[in-house]
Amino acid sequence: MLVGFSVGNFRSFRDPQYCGFVASFDDAHEDTHCISTDVKAMPRLTRTVAIFGANASGKSNLFIALKTMRDLVLHSTSLTDEQFSAAYTPFRLNDSEPQPTLFGIDLLLRGVRYHYTFAYDDKSIVAESLHVHHSRKSQRWFGRQRDEAGVESWCAFSPSMNGPRELWRKGAHSKALFLTAAGRQKAPQLQDILHWFEHGLAVLSGDDGDTSALATRLGNPTLKTRLLSIFHAVDIQIDDVRVSGSAPGATVEFLHRYPGAVPVWLDFSHEAAGIQRLVHLLGPLLDAIDKGTFVAIDEFNKSLHPLIARFLLRMVHDPRVSRGTAQLMVSSHTTWLMDLDILRRDEIWLMELNEQRASRLSSLLQQSPRKHEKVAKNYLRGSFGAIPLISLEPWLVIRPEPD
Repeated sequence: MLVGFSVGNFRSFRDPQYCGFVASFDDAHEDTHCISTDVKAMPRLTRTVAIFGANASGKSNLFIALKTMRDLVLHSTSLTDEQFSAAYTPFRLNDSEPQPTLFGIDLLLRGVRYHYTFAYDDKSIVAESLHVHHSRKSQRWFGRQRDEAGVESWCAFSPSMNGPRELWRKGAHSKALFLTAAGRQKAPQLQDILHWFEHGLAVLSGDDGDTSALATRLGNPTLKTRLLSIFHAVDIQIDDVRVSGSAPGATVEFLHRYPGAVPVWLDFSHEAAGIQRLVHLLGPLLDAIDKGTFVAIDEFNKSLHPLIARFLLRMVHDPRVSRGTAQLMVSSHTTWLMDLDILRRDEIWLMELNEQRASRLSSLLQQSPRKHEKVAKNYLRGSFGAIPLISLEPWLVIRPEPD
């Protein structure tokens, strides 16, 4: 499970920002929105984090950061110099010398807590460390640091890192993470972390629409049946789904059958934008629900009716459906989601720009909202910040200048 994620000096993020899933002592929706951990320091994690903010405040950059971190962890040993350099996109709205980008992630996997961080610039990995918490005791399993002259130093390995550690370290060249190098060489202590990045994390943007991947998913008869059931539950009149051909050129078609008319198969590309968006979201969402994994969806409600988007959230929260450790992070502009009947106060986060035009992320709890407050109404009034400051009347903006 994801405990928290941090990012610094990446795109619109200058100073390190943190997004966390540790539940507060609030008992609202406790049975549906929280996951028990059996860890005294954080007995519960939330299932959902929903991020709100003005356009260009940095919400999408948080999702890009999570995807970039995953890509580096999984592929840093095989990236070309150009690919590695392209992953470095620091904050640029200042005159100071470029600093390293920092990523950090806090995971709870099979009762063990892992805190992993690394920093990098366009030329090399600058720092990397893994701390592991057994009960309340923290132990550093490995650590490395590169100084300004490019000289790298390593901390002593933990005794828990049994195996050919020098061989693993040789695989961690200047642009390769030790986690990637040792993990790919089957270091047993690191397999749970790598497995989470590879199979436990999915990141979707508002423009994701891989028809080839969709065709592969719909080749599963069980998923097809569940998809049709969800269509009927949300009043989408589609009677069947079929996949023709094989990847990557496979096509997906939906059947429309009406009384007194000949049934028609329509190509997926001809369906409404809302149907296309729903279908692309359901695969990763159902995976998360079934396998207890984490899915991050930027622009969650894009092209979806509010009632359908609420239905998807209920799927994640309903213990009759989502019985495991499924977690969801979403961004949204629509305030119908900012409702304490739908989300807990600690599940609502706000993104805004500070005076230096850098993104700043904070929990709604820092604003001390009341337990039954009309949060959306007060948010639009500006009580919590993270909204666009619109000061001119429309007619002042669009009226032509006099000749």
